Amino acid sequence: MKVRRAACYIRVSTDDQVEYSPDSQLREMRIYAKQHNIEILENHIYIDEGISGRKAETRPRFQAMIANAKTKPKPFDLVLLYKFSRFARNREDSVVYKSLLRKKCGIDVISIKEPLDCDNKMSIIMEAFIEAMDEYYSINLSEDVRRTMTEKALRGEYQSSPPFGYQMKNKALVPVQNEAAAVKTIFEKFLSGESYLSIAHWLNLAGFKTHRGNPFENRTVEYIIKNPVYIGKTRWTPSGKDGRKHSDNTIIADSTHEPLVSKEVWEKAQQRAFQLKSTCRPRATPQNRNKDWLSGLVVCASCGRALVKCGPYWRCGGYAHGLCQNSQYISDQIIKDAVIKRIANDIRCEADSNSLAIRQGQDNKSRIAGLQSQLKKFNTALERARKAYLIGADTLEEYSNNKSSIISKIEQINQEIKALKDSENPEKLAADLHNYLERPEWVLIDPDLPMTVKYSAAHSIFKKMIFDRQNNRLKIEYRLDY
Repeated sequence: MKVRRAACYIRVSTDDQVEYSPDSQLREMRIYAKQHNIEILENHIYIDEGISGRKAETRPRFQAMIANAKTKPKPFDLVLLYKFSRFARNREDSVVYKSLLRKKCGIDVISIKEPLDCDNKMSIIMEAFIEAMDEYYSINLSEDVRRTMTEKALRGEYQSSPPFGYQMKNKALVPVQNEAAAVKTIFEKFLSGESYLSIAHWLNLAGFKTHRGNPFENRTVEYIIKNPVYIGKTRWTPSGKDGRKHSDNTIIADSTHEPLVSKEVWEKAQQRAFQLKSTCRPRATPQNRNKDWLSGLVVCASCGRALVKCGPYWRCGGYAHGLCQNSQYISDQIIKDAVIKRIANDIRCEADSNSLAIRQGQDNKSRIAGLQSQLKKFNTALERARKAYLIGADTLEEYSNNKSSIISKIEQINQEIKALKDSENPEKLAADLHNYLERPEWVLIDPDLPMTVKYSAAHSIFKKMIFDRQNNRLKIEYRLDY
């Protein structure tokens, strides 16, 4: 009897017990293979651990097995499974992939615990019945889990990662001292009239990060303000959607953890939050949002993020979300006039193209001087952070976080300085610009051309434009490889 070569597919979801552990499944497969004259290929053992069987595309080893099965000549003769439920808990996926393996690849699929006689046409019905029962089990299990989580939510048990201000200990929320103090200050500042944005700036300057390690934004602060967890309650939405918003089936229940603000303070904050929302216009998405020819080209000199168009002005996108400390904004008409004037000047008014390169070099020197000034400030901040730790004003953890943040900024500035110093020599830059600029610059001011054409032209001419409102400067970098 011919020895058949087999691949093994093993899947273990997060809720599977010892019976379905990878070792136990493989052990049973080896026993079955020995009894049925099958050789298990060690390089074709595919294991997906901690992954649900509901969707095939979310299982990387399953997809690797299918990809290998499609190769010619076929690498194995059959796929061994512990049970058909390990292959898929979705009938559609099961039918599609089994059909692919059996009909197109000539590879059989065998469940060692649910053996079927392939020569008996009743096996088709039996396999479909097993698949249907597996899918029913999966759906039923999902409903059971949701029902259990709903009961926990009604009892006030917290079921997510801890919010800012808390940590989990023994399955309960416990305040984190410095974060809890920051939460109280957030509510105080908000009730005193400060905006979400200004509070986000304060948190970032103070060195705080979200529990995911990100800087605070205006929406993060808004979430804190609207979260009832800070008055000793829990909030959970059974559908799993709109977790940060209240919906009709959201469950809010009293919990046992320590509140960080009083109910009176929280309710006043909700009133102000509602007033802000009712007085602010919903953010509409303009039809040609990304089609203005300046979109994506102008960046903030302070944070490097793109300026976005807000009505007749361009504003720093980082500042709008609390991620930049400097407010960079400029009129749409002013910046476009400046760009067009600069192009015309670079093409027509530079009798000696070397003067353009020299000016570019002077711009670099000025930029380097500004960066060195920032470098000095960050070094001073680093020394202050060290002294604050030495006198006991900051904890070791606070000092470590502040130090890490400042050193990261110092390294970034040093890289920018190096890049500017390593830029091309004036002679080469002059020759490139002279040849490059005698092209489609007038497309940008032709009123009859559609914006899409201007957008393409601008992005073919310019690499980026760095806007510095504090020093009233706009540095233009041309795309010299056009």
